[in-house]
Amino acid sequence: MTLPTLEIEVDEVVTVVESAPVPAPREGEIVALSWWDTEQALWVGVGALFLAIASTLSMMSLPKPVENVLRADPHRLGEYRPSALSSLASSATNLAETTLTKADRLTPLNAALEQAGLVMRPAEFVVLVLSGAVIAGAVGMLFAGWAMALAFAAAVLALAKLRLGSLASQRSQAFADQLVDSLQLMASSMRAGYGLLQAVDSVAAEAPAPASEEFQRIKVETQLGREVEDSMRAAADRVQSDDFRMVAESIEIHRQIGGDLAEILDAVNETIRDRNRIRRRIRALSAEGRISGIVLSVIPIVLVIAISFLNPGYLGELTGSPIGRLIIVLGIVAWLIAVVWIRRLVRLVF
Repeated sequence: MTLPTLEIEVDEVVTVVESAPVPAPREGEIVALSWWDTEQALWVGVGALFLAIASTLSMMSLPKPVENVLRADPHRLGEYRPSALSSLASSATNLAETTLTKADRLTPLNAALEQAGLVMRPAEFVVLVLSGAVIAGAVGMLFAGWAMALAFAAAVLALAKLRLGSLASQRSQAFADQLVDSLQLMASSMRAGYGLLQAVDSVAAEAPAPASEEFQRIKVETQLGREVEDSMRAAADRVQSDDFRMVAESIEIHRQIGGDLAEILDAVNETIRDRNRIRRRIRALSAEGRISGIVLSVIPIVLVIAISFLNPGYLGELTGSPIGRLIIVLGIVAWLIAVVWIRRLVRLVF
């Protein structure tokens, strides 16, 4: 092999020096790389790709006014012809609905979506979540193999379930905060001469969401022939409110024995105020436990990110071998179980 030569000219004397070839890096040796060549750049790219795909799917799920007009009146602008993507989405939704019906999971999932305040069919939600899981799994398979693909897909499914529960909890808490003012408005309306359904309508018109949404649904169901107490119990189940269930029972008792409903609502409202006062005190006393649960849940993620930036090669043993990727998957599963367990421990049942 001919070695490269270097000519050095000093005082008109040319000296030929043979330069040694640059040795290849030894196994285990850390080579300085730019940030774009590191593993952090890879994960940032994967995250950006996932967010872009998720945003695209979200935009695809939004209603399209033009298509709605064409469906309502197909002769207005000619015959409506759904696109191939719409046909594929419809087929997937129908298949998911059939599967949910056979598995007897359609009603529970529909109740969960109503509790979260999502205006979406159960089959559409399943298709959306499974699409996200498939895309995340494909990204994991592309960059890290089967183990990471399964981990990414499982993470999407777990996050969808956690997000659904979080939305339901937020909506339930918002309704509980608005219930006292809503009942006070109902009692004031009835003192002004309104009937029960008119008082419900006034709350639906003036209260903020989600109270306005639930009272509007109560009004519509009552107008369609359902008993107002049954509609209120159904609303209490949707928002998971024992206080509102107590209101429904009070109205049913009033219908059976009579009396001044406005005074009954005032008495129930005072009881709810006392319960809220005790609930807030309990939440204040248990705040330390909830914060500890959040910190313990976040620590593994923070440690992984910190190690990745401080010593990029340290995690190479995990991501570069099959046993390491298996350990990553088991760690993610254990972390998700721990997060759910901690949330159960710090949740207040009152």
